[in-house]
Amino acid sequence: MLNVEGLTKEFGGVVAVNDLSFEVREKQIKSIIGPNGAGKTTLFNLLTGLLPPSRGRISFLDTNICGLRPHVIARMGVSRSFQNVEIFDNMSILENVMLGRHCRTSCGAVSIALRRRKAVKEEALIREEALRQIEAVGLDADPHSSPAALPFGKRRLVEFARALATSPRLLLLDEPASGLNMRETEQVAQLIRKIRDSGVTVMLVEHDMSVVMEISDDVLVMDYGTKIAEGKPREVQKNREVIARYLGRSNEYAKNPKP
Repeated sequence: MLNVEGLTKEFGGVVAVNDLSFEVREKQIKSIIGPNGAGKTTLFNLLTGLLPPSRGRISFLDTNICGLRPHVIARMGVSRSFQNVEIFDNMSILENVMLGRHCRTSCGAVSIALRRRKAVKEEALIREEALRQIEAVGLDADPHSSPAALPFGKRRLVEFARALATSPRLLLLDEPASGLNMRETEQVAQLIRKIRDSGVTVMLVEHDMSVVMEISDDVLVMDYGTKIAEGKPREVQKNREVIARYLGRSNEYAKNPKP
């Protein structure tokens, strides 16, 4: 589904993503892990068009998406959540989720302003889909209320529902368990599996290794913008270089660990 080849992003003299190559298969959960500053969020920004790459190629469904605008990439089927929850408190929960659906609409501003029949029908379909996604993520709040008073975990669900309202083929989740308690983390892990089982491919950046090891089909490990390991969760967990980097030990220690 997704093929990344030689992807590089430079900010002046800083290389945030360095000659990165990997693939994501359809209907899998692929986790991206690594220390803070490894380039994980920068990678997501490159995949969704928020940043242009310095070099390399990103192919989604055999189409080169480098240089495309974020809304075009979203319309093609790539959606995301953010590390810091980005929702509008001056809009209702329902309106926040409806925003995600508008990339699938065809009526222009004039039709909407004049309340033409097609625009009214399309708006009703958007509302219907938004309500369906609110229910799908398990958000039990009044959809017509403001999200401002929601606890953090439920605000995260609003963002999930909005991303799913775009009808994504590939969903990118940036630290979905961040700031959640143990029960909420378990619920999010179950939700991610449910999303995958519905046919949506998932990529996630996550620091909670219990979540990563529990739900991932494949894991990519980054450090200083470079891929240092990739494979099944248990394989990565036993990788000597990964252990060395996470423990802050030298590669020599990883090759010859002490008892």
